[in-house]
Amino acid sequence: MTKERLEQLISLRAEIKELNREIAAIRSRNNEIVTDKVQASSHEFPYTQVNITIRGLDTKGAKKRRAAIYKKQIMLEKRMVEAQILEADISEFINSIHNSEIRRIFHGRYELGMTWEQVGNALHCDRTTVEKKASKYLREHGETAESSETAAGV
Repeated sequence: MTKERLEQLISLRAEIKELNREIAAIRSRNNEIVTDKVQASSHEFPYTQVNITIRGLDTKGAKKRRAAIYKKQIMLEKRMVEAQILEADISEFINSIHNSEIRRIFHGRYELGMTWEQVGNALHCDRTTVEKKASKYLREHGETAESSETAAGV
């Protein structure tokens, strides 16, 4: 397990939240009423030209919005599956750590999405201390876990 792979989980979760917000914004614009002006003439002589305002639903725009929602939902589902697989891998890696303090550091940072400072506060030490402990653990054990995953075909 590498630090880059662990950090990717935080980014994927943020991306999923952004996609959900985008889908909600597109849905809230659904059924937009559009207005336009057309020219007509009066029914009686002298048939003078008049402007009339018309209103209606934007059917072309509604089709485009449905297509955009569908694309974003497909993208969201794909990224959710990717995040779930990565989350399972990371959880398995974190649960395999025997040292309780190191396991708590990784759990707080990567599973709960806490900042290094928050993790340090939770463990009653400085943020640099927990970051160094995590980096040291990854240097000593990360490549071993990564190479065993590669050998297992993961």
